[in-house]
Amino acid sequence: MQYPDYPTKINGSVSHDVFLQYLRNYTDHFQLRKYIQFNTLVTKVFPVKGNGGWRTATWQMKMRNLNTNRKNVTICDGVMICNGHFAKPYIPEIPGLKETFPGKILYSRNYRVPEVFTNKTIVVLGSGNSAIDIAKDLGNYTKRIYLSYRSYKNNVTLIHDLHNPGNVKEVLNVLSANGSELTLQDNSTIKVDNFIFCTGYSFDFPFLDNRSGLVFEKNAVRPLYAEIFNVEYPSMGFIGLTDNIYYNDWYYIQVEDFASVMIGIVELPNYQTMLKNSNMI
Repeated sequence: MQYPDYPTKINGSVSHDVFLQYLRNYTDHFQLRKYIQFNTLVTKVFPVKGNGGWRTATWQMKMRNLNTNRKNVTICDGVMICNGHFAKPYIPEIPGLKETFPGKILYSRNYRVPEVFTNKTIVVLGSGNSAIDIAKDLGNYTKRIYLSYRSYKNNVTLIHDLHNPGNVKEVLNVLSANGSELTLQDNSTIKVDNFIFCTGYSFDFPFLDNRSGLVFEKNAVRPLYAEIFNVEYPSMGFIGLTDNIYYNDWYYIQVEDFASVMIGIVELPNYQTMLKNSNMI
């Protein structure tokens, strides 16, 4: 997860505090802090059309300082959207869960420490990295962990990834809840004390509207060329929408690609070619 231009030796486990310090060191090494506006909310970004194609379009950016509530407007030649897609949790509707479940319900991004779940029976819904990490973290504290996900089959298991202490059981997807009793996809039932969602995130760009020329879905922004460039206005690039990759290496490459186009080192194909090869098709 290190950036290619700032390799460093990291001793011990790579916990969140170690990686946070790496980011701080990176910021200081390249003297980036002076370019960062902290406590600033971007409320709106939209294009102002020029007369000579996308390169003459500019972007109006409206911002608000969260400390002073002061509003500001900036005009930019290009915009990189880098707010990622790990902020707005995707929580599937499970009939009866909100209405009848008596225990604690939380999402993976709100999970902090395992001790509060000591001697509890937990269902972890999901099969991705967060689900596996949390199940592993809870293993030595809980009475029982049910790892629930739709693609579970008896002969395909994630438990070997957990160094299972013996209290993790994989089960089918949760269909409904009646109090603390959950009905699974095979109509069997389990009883749990707490429910943890590890079901991914939805893309969220509240500062963009249809003036950007884009269509926003739960987990897609269209049309993007090369998973970066807004086909309608290529001076807007999206960094970090891909998944299941070495994030920082890939983000670094995406930023290089966008910057190379903006300064004229690389030329993009024409509109029709970009649209044909975008994720709209």
